[in-house]
Amino acid sequence: MSSKQQIEATTTATSEECRYTWTINNYNLIKTEVGESISSPKFYVGSDNKQFFKLDLYPEGKESAGFISLFLTYEGTDSTKKPDKLICKSTIYALKNMDILSSCEIHQDFVKSPTGGPLEFFELKSKFKWMKNCNYFLQCKSSHGL
Repeated sequence: MSSKQQIEATTTATSEECRYTWTINNYNLIKTEVGESISSPKFYVGSDNKQFFKLDLYPEGKESAGFISLFLTYEGTDSTKKPDKLICKSTIYALKNMDILSSCEIHQDFVKSPTGGPLEFFELKSKFKWMKNCNYFLQCKSSHGL
């Protein structure tokens, strides 16, 4: 007896977007050493299955002096089921009076590597121009697909 089977399957990737702005007032009063960071409050991307992130800023550099380092860090999910993949595409901007001073793009799977960003986000010799008016905005535009 012969039998025929026809099977079809569909996978749907969901995508969520978030624009997060972290304002740092009185930036010139921050005193840190190389390797010391300040972190933004956590924020999330998604509605039903929230994925939490934060920004970690190293004002004097993470590993060596000379550049400000900035990283986007995955903090986890509010779901009991951990995602197998969390592919995010993020753009981080340093803004002053809505002028872009520096930007970087991150595209990675945050489940495999929970932190992404440039060690050399902004050159420190430019920092003194950046510090005038002393209020700065780090804006992170993220989207992810599960």
